[in-house]
Amino acid sequence: MSQWRLSATHHMKRKYRCDQALYEFTKCKKATKGKIISKIWKYVKKKKLQDPKEKKMIVVDSKLQTLTGPGVKVGSRINGRKLGKYVKKHAT
Repeated sequence: MSQWRLSATHHMKRKYRCDQALYEFTKCKKATKGKIISKIWKYVKKKKLQDPKEKKMIVVDSKLQTLTGPGVKVGSRINGRKLGKYVKKHAT
């Protein structure tokens, strides 16, 4: 096995630079994707934005809309398992 091969969890260990939208959730200039997603879930649970019937679904509020973009309206639901899709737009 080559020493240059990346592990399957490489993206979880790498620190990404957070833009202003992500900084509002993480309060960190740099963070791993795991930490970023964890902080977003803490916010969702604190604000009770998780759908009570379908726990994997999140109801978008105005602060979360800064991450999801204008295509996702406030009050609509997104799949929480796909938060990485929205995070990658803001983490470099």
